[in-house]
Amino acid sequence: MTSFIRDLYDFFMDSDEALNHLPAILDQQAAEQSLGGVRFSNEWLQQRAKIDECLAEKSDESLTRALKIFAKVIDTLDLYAPALKGLTDVHAYACETLESIIFDQQKVDQRGQAAAFLYGQAMAMSSLTAEAVTLAIENLLLRGDNTAANLALCIILGVERSSPTLFESHLPELLQQDKSVPQEALIRALKIYSPSEKVSSCRMILQATHTIFVASLHLCQKAHKAEEGVFWTCFLIEHMPMMLRNDLAHRYPQTMRSIPIFTLLLPLGPRLSPASQASLCSALPLLATWETSLFVDSEWFTMSIHFMLGTKNSLRAEGLKGLGQMASVVLDRFEPFLDEIGEMALGVLDREEKPAVQKAAQRLLACLLASQGPTTLDIMIHYLRSPHHILLADVELLEMIATFLPNLAKRIIQTLTDIIDDLLTEKGGAEEGDIEGRGSRRASVLDALNVFPLRDRDLAAKAQKLVLWSLEEDSGQPVVVAALQLSTNPIIATPSVMRSLTFKVAQLLLADDPYIVHTALSVLSNPALASMLDESSCSMILLALHQSLEPSIQIIAAKLLAHLTTAHKAIVQPLAWSHIRQSLSLIDFLHSVDPTKAIIEACIISNLLPALPPSLHKKYVGPVKELIMTGLHRPCEPPTLSLIFQGLSNLARFETYTSAQQSQLAQELLEKTQEIPKECQHAALNAISSLLSVPKEGLDVYELLIKVHARFGGGRGKTLDNDLKALVSGIYGHLGTVERNPVISRDSKAAINRETLNYPSKVAHLSRIAEVRDRHGPLNQTSINTLLAEILSASLSTSLKATDDRSLVLETMSCLGILQPHSIPSLIPDLPGLIMSELRYALKSRDAARDANSTSVSAGLLFLSSTVHTSGIWLEQYWQEMGELMVECISSGEALPVLRGLDVVLGSLRD
Repeated sequence: MTSFIRDLYDFFMDSDEALNHLPAILDQQAAEQSLGGVRFSNEWLQQRAKIDECLAEKSDESLTRALKIFAKVIDTLDLYAPALKGLTDVHAYACETLESIIFDQQKVDQRGQAAAFLYGQAMAMSSLTAEAVTLAIENLLLRGDNTAANLALCIILGVERSSPTLFESHLPELLQQDKSVPQEALIRALKIYSPSEKVSSCRMILQATHTIFVASLHLCQKAHKAEEGVFWTCFLIEHMPMMLRNDLAHRYPQTMRSIPIFTLLLPLGPRLSPASQASLCSALPLLATWETSLFVDSEWFTMSIHFMLGTKNSLRAEGLKGLGQMASVVLDRFEPFLDEIGEMALGVLDREEKPAVQKAAQRLLACLLASQGPTTLDIMIHYLRSPHHILLADVELLEMIATFLPNLAKRIIQTLTDIIDDLLTEKGGAEEGDIEGRGSRRASVLDALNVFPLRDRDLAAKAQKLVLWSLEEDSGQPVVVAALQLSTNPIIATPSVMRSLTFKVAQLLLADDPYIVHTALSVLSNPALASMLDESSCSMILLALHQSLEPSIQIIAAKLLAHLTTAHKAIVQPLAWSHIRQSLSLIDFLHSVDPTKAIIEACIISNLLPALPPSLHKKYVGPVKELIMTGLHRPCEPPTLSLIFQGLSNLARFETYTSAQQSQLAQELLEKTQEIPKECQHAALNAISSLLSVPKEGLDVYELLIKVHARFGGGRGKTLDNDLKALVSGIYGHLGTVERNPVISRDSKAAINRETLNYPSKVAHLSRIAEVRDRHGPLNQTSINTLLAEILSASLSTSLKATDDRSLVLETMSCLGILQPHSIPSLIPDLPGLIMSELRYALKSRDAARDANSTSVSAGLLFLSSTVHTSGIWLEQYWQEMGELMVECISSGEALPVLRGLDVVLGSLRD
């Protein structure tokens, strides 16, 4: 995000505790009006009066207060978009008032820009007002000055926040501003450039980018405008996507040649301001990628290196970063400069300069190591002599050194061991003032151990001691979290310390820091640690469930206890039973005092019900279900609504519904998806998916399919994020498995096929996974084999032209046949034919010139012989064709692989 927009966000999104009650006021307003209540609630009328009073004062401070209120209002309205049910009047008031601020008061400072941004965001929320945005922008641009263009930019950027499609349609107004186009609009234009998707503005973006680039290069040639020209040229080089650059090079080859641009920019470098020199350091390595072979043979290569080496101390970080990027581009051609640049980077670390410069020097060393490999050995040996705190500042570089230079791995392991020894020695005797420094070092060491492999026995033993010592709440959040992440490592969690480790992790469930509690719960969910929990550890999980005030922590703790029932039934069931009885007593009390709190408690209990034996489950599920269903029909805030949907999802997994109940509840939830805030939609769709995961006999699938398609099908599905698309596809998959009625089955398949055309391949694949899992069961071997065979068959398509890709797929298919000899003929029935087709292609390629895309004949014969060995049916079916192919292989000089293959085949005949 560029500075202009960042400042704009900071201006009106500044945290103000006095405005925290606004979402609740608007939520109440929406609930009352949607239920046919009063037109405006008293609380909202008071807020309106406050805004009007601020605007009437006509001072900068009062306008700022009004805009901050509007920012909170519009942020809340966004949760109810696009229907805005119950809040249409609030939305209309916001749009009209903001429009008057922009046009009547004509504020040109940051307040006017903020008002324009909020106006664009608010107008784009609803289809009723979106069309009027165009008129507002046109009216501003008719004024023809920079101030009006700036306000138009703010409106369009606000539009983008609510509607990217509407933003795209308004791009031409900004791009026609030519050289004066604001950078923010240009960055967004460059990002959406994609001719393959037929974006309507692509031609405009291409032409505007070329015009601005040419204008920038011309400015570089003028003495008094060179600074601005270099700044804009570097800006475009940095932000131009590869696809756009390739299209520009194809259409304007003379403009996009890199050597003339180097010739223009580099001589200007020493005379530029620090900001422009920093831009040049970032742009030169990217410009080098345009025509690398020409660049490395020219004088400008050496000049670029010397320019970045000669940057002032204030620009040292930018120069080091540019040198690292240049090394990654030119690779081995960088070797003549290796000693000089390596010595400079090590000098920066020895002097212990600012953290940003030190980090840039370490990143430069990483780039040198990646591009030059073993030739950097002397530099890396010198680097490993640096102080411990410098080495720990870049753990990834240590891992790279151990990978690229294995002979230094022992040195790194010894360094880590020494650091841990120092920490364990200081464990009891450090001074008070050094506690913070030790905590920082301990966190860095634990982060290093999370990345670095613990194959050394001595290092592993000391790391284990360090982890056990660090699992104390007063060690600080960074230390505790890093130690918790290491706790699941099998080298740390050995049988000898497992009891002590799980008890320490369980104790952290009582910590005050919610993040530590969340992390500890996820660690205890690890099967290896969960199997070692004893009664005291399970009691601590229950205690966390009791004392936590955060529903998210309570839900995770309840789910963990329910999960532990399988391994620790005798311990967990009494604890769960006791907690549910206490909670139901509390719910009886809360039902009349605070109904919302009672509903939340019921949603939390729903996660724990699976831990009970069947008889107790039947006894307690009734009141829990009744409360959750009551909550579904009450106006609730978004977090509570999400919990209710989660509770319904939990009940759907083990509660028996008739087909009529299942259909009615699914339809009710589908209708609610149009009314609820966006943040609750994921939970609602997840509840529908869980409810329909096992469709009941007699369920009216056809009607449900029509409703799902009406809500999310066609173009409407494109506006969903990837998680929601996957859930919708899963619902289609659940409904598609109902095969009791051939018409329904056919129609559901057609709906799935239509829907998957709108989604990317990854989401379509998730839909297919849902369908196969529902058909065969999630853990059934058939479902896993079917999905694997489908993936392999799809991978062996014409798009995979490289040898290694095709050869690897065929090898995987052959291995699957060896592992599943009875299933493979039905999973991939034409496997021998595929291999023989590939073999013939390889033989033809040998006869002409060796084709780099052909599969090895020797490898193909191995795959073929092992495949026919797995199935007698295949051996009989392909025997004659295989014999003819082997004769062709012998004729081409592949006698030894044929003999090996025949040995395998004859072995199968003998078997």
